[in-house]
Amino acid sequence: MDHSTRPMSDSGSFPRMSTQGRGPGRSRAAMIAIALVATVGGCTPEPIPIEPTRTSATPASSATAAASSTPTPDVPGEISALPDGTKPERPAALDQAGSIDAAQAVLMYWIYLLPYSQQVGDPSDVKALSHPDCTFCRSWTDALDTMVARNERAVGGGYTVSDLTTLEVDLGRWYTSTFTLTEAPSTEVNEFGTTIKSYPGHTYKVDAIVVYESGAWTVRALAHETVS
Repeated sequence: MDHSTRPMSDSGSFPRMSTQGRGPGRSRAAMIAIALVATVGGCTPEPIPIEPTRTSATPASSATAAASSTPTPDVPGEISALPDGTKPERPAALDQAGSIDAAQAVLMYWIYLLPYSQQVGDPSDVKALSHPDCTFCRSWTDALDTMVARNERAVGGGYTVSDLTTLEVDLGRWYTSTFTLTEAPSTEVNEFGTTIKSYPGHTYKVDAIVVYESGAWTVRALAHETVS
């Protein structure tokens, strides 16, 4: 089975991303900075400054509110994985203007939709919140479309998020978040429930860009690094 066409791989559910244009020693923070300058430059006359204007004082608590279907965390600052097939609750932030708290809530909703969509075979909500120019988003949803076409789905693979911090890069519009994502082990099964392959869990360091444009929120970019 061609793992390049599927949302899950031996390195986890995050598909391998292109490193074109990235030096091997560049940090994740540098990737986000490059993405901001490169992508925003096509929309505005001048690139957005990379220095954040402010930070969220309580990022983890705001994110917990975003996924209220999540159990109450046992560890402070940690957002627990949802049970299989449980859809995260749509946050009110999706109908609110740009702010750090809203950006964080929208991002966590989108993140928790990823394993849910694999488990139920429905990528529609993920697609609706993905920016058209988000390479990671497109790779992920294309892979899931292929998986669904084969009548396959995931069992397990829930996400736990910790160490979440969000910065406001352009007032009311562009936000960057960094967090740790721990993915539970999972299996892929066919329409008869037969296991096709099993996958170990992994932990990632993740950077993401969320934007609020024309009255709508989308995830603009995501970069990740495998920790274990």
